[in-house]
Amino acid sequence: MRLLLFTHLLREVPAPCLRVPPAPPGPAGAGFQHAEHGAAQGSFEVSVSPEAAMVEHGGSVWINCSTTCQVPGASGGLETSLIKTDRKNGSSWVAFRLVNIKEWASSPQCYFTCGGTIKLVTANISAYRAPERVVLEPLPEMELGQAYNVTCWVLNVAPVTHLTVTLRRGGETLHTETFQNHTGTGPDDITVITEITPQRSDHGQEITCHTALDLHGSHFKNSSSAVELKVYGEFPHAPCAIHTVPPCTRDTLHAP
Repeated sequence: MRLLLFTHLLREVPAPCLRVPPAPPGPAGAGFQHAEHGAAQGSFEVSVSPEAAMVEHGGSVWINCSTTCQVPGASGGLETSLIKTDRKNGSSWVAFRLVNIKEWASSPQCYFTCGGTIKLVTANISAYRAPERVVLEPLPEMELGQAYNVTCWVLNVAPVTHLTVTLRRGGETLHTETFQNHTGTGPDDITVITEITPQRSDHGQEITCHTALDLHGSHFKNSSSAVELKVYGEFPHAPCAIHTVPPCTRDTLHAP
């Protein structure tokens, strides 16, 4: 009878009155914290500025690495074969100054560690060199109607893939050439040739060679000294046909 009464009373105890003891610390608690870190790890990004840079050969540039990581203690850096000097940093970014850049093409890597996960992003740095000289090959006196080559040499320029060479006669463009398919990243000598057939009106005109190095918005332009065209000879004359008109005859009118 007492046992039945105790069971009946226990069933009527409201739920809030039942105290559930906290779970003891152990693997379950640790697993919850790990999941929390996993969510933070998957949500952060790393960026670099500038993503692509053109630097004069032997010059310097600042590279800034930043992250969206919200985990305290996140750390970042820059892996590169270039020389790093000055360093600046904030809570979510770090910047390095790269100096005396002699590699014609390099790829520094920004990285950040966030809650045990590492992410990285790559920048591209290219060194450039404006043409050492732009030279036109001397031209002989030209005979009317004969074909001649005009040759321009562009010496010690990089990167060639960003170069445009234009040959002009006075204000007229004779030939333009680009080099997107050029292989190699270092400086090179470039030869550009075009053919002209001089006309009488070309005598005294000037031939010039112009270069432009397009570096992501900045342009470095150079020109050769002008070469004056000297043209001689005469075009053969077309045969002339002379047509004679017979003289008018004078009629004598007689009065009837």
